[in-house]
Amino acid sequence: MPEQKSWCQGVCNLLQVNRLFMFAKTASTPPSNQIIQPGHQRVEVFTGGIIKLDNQELGRGTILWHGPGDRLNYFCDPDSLFSCIAISFKVADDRYRMPRISRWDPDSPLSMEEFFLESRRLFMNRQNDPEQIAFYLGTMLMRQVFLHSADNAEAAFSTRLKLILRLFSLEDPEKLSIKNISEKTRISVSYIHYLFKRELGMTPHQYILHKRMQHARMLLQSDCPIKEIARRCGFQGTEAFYKAFRTNCGMTPGEYRKSNCIIDS
Repeated sequence: MPEQKSWCQGVCNLLQVNRLFMFAKTASTPPSNQIIQPGHQRVEVFTGGIIKLDNQELGRGTILWHGPGDRLNYFCDPDSLFSCIAISFKVADDRYRMPRISRWDPDSPLSMEEFFLESRRLFMNRQNDPEQIAFYLGTMLMRQVFLHSADNAEAAFSTRLKLILRLFSLEDPEKLSIKNISEKTRISVSYIHYLFKRELGMTPHQYILHKRMQHARMLLQSDCPIKEIARRCGFQGTEAFYKAFRTNCGMTPGEYRKSNCIIDS
């Protein structure tokens, strides 16, 4: 099949991962005018905020694939934190180009946050084979481009819960709320609680906190200020964020950032 062939070619074209990092842009961050050099490609998976590109507004879940000669320059909303996973690959053939804009599949076995944290752990372990890491990351990214559904653990969930989880996956963590999901799905708050307890064994609040902690751990692997991360993850202040992070992760956000040697120059 053409899509499967293209998928395999795309993965094989990725030779090595040069950089893998979380980029978080605030209003004070200057725009980038970086140009992708020959022999390289860069993928950006947007995890929050809004950008404007070619008269389009693109948000969370957008994947941009940049090839040689592309300039990393687009307008970001100065009033909201824009964040993305950035992966730079060394490639075998500059002529092989992926679709420039695609979307993260809401039915993917891994959320964007889980994908980044797992990939970062593998990338930082210098004993791992760079080619194998490129193959793993490439496979996950190609899946988002060419596949629209997959068999996974969520297949056993009810139709209504799958709809709710899909909306949760596409919503910025700052805006996550049961009320908003209830209004969008026209499913009552009480019934959402029932579905979560019956099928996930947790409350919606516990699920939301889990997603916010995942997003926080990811953003802490950028140089974004902790105060801004707290706001971006839906906390009213840094004190509440510190308390929740320490309870869930066993350390403060600053300790987590320091212990993981976060900033990748």
